[in-house]
Amino acid sequence: MYRTWKRKSRAWFAMASCIVAFALQSCASVEPDRVKQEDGFLYGYGKGASPEEAELEAKRDLIANALESSMKKRSGESRRVLVTPEAARGISLEAKRVAEQKDSDSASVTLRVREDDWVKYEAAREASLRKELSPALARATDSRPYAERMADAAEALSKLELAGVDALLTVEDGGTILLSDAIVESLASQSSSMSISITPANGILAADSPITANLSDSSGSSLKGVPLAAFWSRDGKPVSDEPVIVRTDAQGTARIPAPAGEGASSASISVRVTAAFSTEAKADAGRTASRLSSIDERISAEATYVIGDSLATRFGPFVRVEAGSFAMGAAAGDKRASKREASRTVKTGAYEIAANPVTNAQYKMFLAATGYEKVPEFLDNPDYALPDQPVVGVTRADAEAFAAWLSSVMGSKVRLPTEAEWEKAAKAGRNVVFPWGDEDAVDGIRANYRGNGKFKAPSPVGAFPNGANPWGMHDMAGNVWELVAPTANEPQVAKGGSWMEGPNDLRISNKREVDPAKTYADVGFRVVMEVKK
Repeated sequence: MYRTWKRKSRAWFAMASCIVAFALQSCASVEPDRVKQEDGFLYGYGKGASPEEAELEAKRDLIANALESSMKKRSGESRRVLVTPEAARGISLEAKRVAEQKDSDSASVTLRVREDDWVKYEAAREASLRKELSPALARATDSRPYAERMADAAEALSKLELAGVDALLTVEDGGTILLSDAIVESLASQSSSMSISITPANGILAADSPITANLSDSSGSSLKGVPLAAFWSRDGKPVSDEPVIVRTDAQGTARIPAPAGEGASSASISVRVTAAFSTEAKADAGRTASRLSSIDERISAEATYVIGDSLATRFGPFVRVEAGSFAMGAAAGDKRASKREASRTVKTGAYEIAANPVTNAQYKMFLAATGYEKVPEFLDNPDYALPDQPVVGVTRADAEAFAAWLSSVMGSKVRLPTEAEWEKAAKAGRNVVFPWGDEDAVDGIRANYRGNGKFKAPSPVGAFPNGANPWGMHDMAGNVWELVAPTANEPQVAKGGSWMEGPNDLRISNKREVDPAKTYADVGFRVVMEVKK
C-alpha cells in the first residue's frame, strides 16, 4: 500500500510541476509566440539562429512595444518604432525570459517586463537623454556656420529617433513641445532665408560640362560646407536613381558635373538642385531623413539645357537656293488662281532654306535653352504634340524668337523666308502648280489635306515622300500653313495649305491671310539661313 501511495504521490507531483510550469509559460510544450499575455506586463518575441540572437530580437521587439505603448498613452500617436540592435544593447532594463524553444537550426524566445518597471526605467532614461540632447536646440541658432549647426541638429534628431523617443521626449520635463519638433522647426525657420542659384541658368550646355550652384542667405552671405543634391533628368525622365551629392566651398558654390554623354539623342536635359540636409541623418534614422528632406525641398532651383555639341545638326538639312530671278505666282494654265496670284518676275539673293518645317522637338529645344515663357497653345494636346509633328499654335513673334535663337546655334542669321523665297524654293527651278508638279493632290499620297484618308491632324514631317519636290523639300504643300516674313504695307500671309484645307488650296501660289498675333492649329513655319558673303 505504501508503494502504491508513493507511486501516486510521484504522479501528482509531476502533474503539479507541469501545471506550475505551464502557468509560468516555461513548459517546453508551449511555443514562445503563443504565450498568453497578462495585464500589467509588456512582451517581446524574437527568433534567430541561436538563443542569443533570438533573445536580442525579443528585446528589440519588447522595447518597440514598450515605446509604442508609451507613445499611445501620452500623445495618442500609434506607429512602430525601429529599435536597432545597438539601441537594444544600450538599454539595461532587465527582462524575464518566459518561454523559449530551440530546434536544430533556430531558436525563439519570449521576454516580458512589468509595465511599472518600464515606466520607471524610461523616465530615468528620458531624463538622461534630455540632459544630453536638449542643448542641441540652443546650438541650432548659435553663431557657428550653418552647416555645422545643421549637422549638429541632424545628429541630435537621429539620436532621438534611434533611442525611440523622438515622439516622446519633450523640451522640458512635463512639457508638451517635443524636442524633435522644436529642432526641426528651428531648422525650417532658418532655411526660409536661403536660396540656390544655378549658373548657367538655362541655355546651351557643352556636353559633359559642369554647372555651378551657389547657396546664400537673404543677406547675400554665402553658406559654406552645406550638402547639395543634384537630380538630373532627360526629356522628363530621371537620368539616375541617385542624385549627385556635393558640398559648397568657402564661397558657397559647388560644381555639379553633367551626366556623361547625355546630349546625343536628347531634346533637353534638366537639373533640380536642392539642399541635402537629409544626408546628415544617421543610418536607420529614416524618419529624421524624411523630416530633413521636407526642408531640403524648400531650398531648390531648376535649370534646363540643350547640349550644345552638334546641336546644329538637329535643325537640318538646309537646301541652298542660288541668287537669281524666277517666275513668282500662278503657273501658266492654272485656272484656279486669283488675280493676286498673277505671274511676275522676282529676283532673290542666295539663301538656304530648311527642308522641313520646324518640329515640336526642335521648338522644345528652343524653349529649354532660352526659358522662353510662351509655350505653343496646342503642345499639351496629344493630337499635336508628337516630336516629329510640325509645331503649331505659334505667333509670328514666337517664330521670330525661335529664329533669333537658332541664329546663335547655327552661327549665321536665321529668319522667316519671304514669300518670294518660299515660292522659289517650292518650285525648285520649275514653273509648276504643286511642289511635285502639276498633278492634283486628290490621290492622297502626296500631301496631308482634308480627306486624305490617313491623318486628321498634322502629320509627322516627311510622312508624304511622294510630295517632296526635286530639291528634297517636304511638306511645302499641305500639313500646316507656313508663316512667311511680312511685306511692308501688306497683310501677314501663310503659304502651302494645311491638313484642314482641300487639295486645291495646296497650290504654291496660293496664300492665306492670318493675324500675326494669333495662334492656329494648322499654322506653323520653316526658316531660312542667310548665306555668308
